[in-house]
Amino acid sequence: MKQYSLGIVQTHATQFDTPLYSGIHKRKEVELRVYYTRPIRGTPLDPEIGLRPNWGQPEYYRSLTRQRGIINAIRFARNIISARHNLIIISGYSPLYHLVVAVYARFAGVPVGLRSDTTLETARGGIKSFIKRCVMPTVLRLYRTGHPTGFRARQYLVYYGLSEDRQFSFPYTVDNNHLYSRSRRYRSRRDRLRRAIGIPPGSFVVLGVLKLIPREDPLTLLLGFSKLVKSCSSAHLVLVGDGPMREKIEATIKDKGIANVRLQGYVRYSQLPLFYAIADLFVHPPLREPWGVSVNEAMACGLPVVVADAVGSHEDLVVPGNTGFVFKTGDPESLSSYLLLISQDRELCRSLGQNGRALIANFSYESTEQSLIEGLKVIAPGEARTLQARRD
Repeated sequence: MKQYSLGIVQTHATQFDTPLYSGIHKRKEVELRVYYTRPIRGTPLDPEIGLRPNWGQPEYYRSLTRQRGIINAIRFARNIISARHNLIIISGYSPLYHLVVAVYARFAGVPVGLRSDTTLETARGGIKSFIKRCVMPTVLRLYRTGHPTGFRARQYLVYYGLSEDRQFSFPYTVDNNHLYSRSRRYRSRRDRLRRAIGIPPGSFVVLGVLKLIPREDPLTLLLGFSKLVKSCSSAHLVLVGDGPMREKIEATIKDKGIANVRLQGYVRYSQLPLFYAIADLFVHPPLREPWGVSVNEAMACGLPVVVADAVGSHEDLVVPGNTGFVFKTGDPESLSSYLLLISQDRELCRSLGQNGRALIANFSYESTEQSLIEGLKVIAPGEARTLQARRD
């Protein structure tokens, strides 16, 4: 008999949550149901790049998806509440429907937790910030527990009144072991794979996995690399991803005569380990990024990372000089200094990658599962009510 019942509410499925939820489903002590509130069948279109991503991952857990229409929205909320979960974790208070479900649950006496990746950096400035300071302490009273994705998200929740002892980590995680084993197999054919895309053996390869959109700032990565390749002619840049900025990037490469750049376009998630395997260094340059899951992926594959200080995960994952470096957002000069440092010291490059892989082991599906169970234990302390008893 299951000890705990857990409901998770989020807009849609992602490639990162599917293995986590499948793992929770297999646990003896937890009955899990996931509720998707965006009424879309199949994989949703990514609005930033206009593509429908292909993850190639089956689901092995129970889930429900809301149907279109107001009546169906009301019924869906009732289904969530009537399941009488020990805890319902809701991902964010946006869209508004998620906040409505939280209010409904509060009045129905069902404990609710808030999963949040919002940071103080993204919340500051202007009238929006003022409204948040007035409203958020009241909003957070709806939630019995907080589930921040990382250090910065935890700071945000504490700032608005959710105490540390009521917070249980719910980070963005990836399948570390799967990514490492796949990249390791590809790494055994590294020289051949590099030649296939026009990169000579012995090159120093910088990798970016990002959408080609202004928010992810691929131009800073390109310009930072342009300074590196002038000093290190064996350096190559591989950009994996697509988006509306592709033409601008191609024009910049041509106008500035930047050598050794490969634009690979959109790549299926299952093929990403190949590119992590052929790379020596990973860079993530966004102007705004609450977390940055590609940093997890790169570290799981044993790569050193250099990330912008706007990337939320740098507080948790990047130990300067130990697992990588943090550069000033939007500053190609700051980025290029670290690229040059690492490219000139292969022993440093190797040790950064090894240390990063050791650190990322702490950000695993297993540790997240345990964190969620700790939250359940706080909400339903002592001898947990069995599902049958609650149904009676």
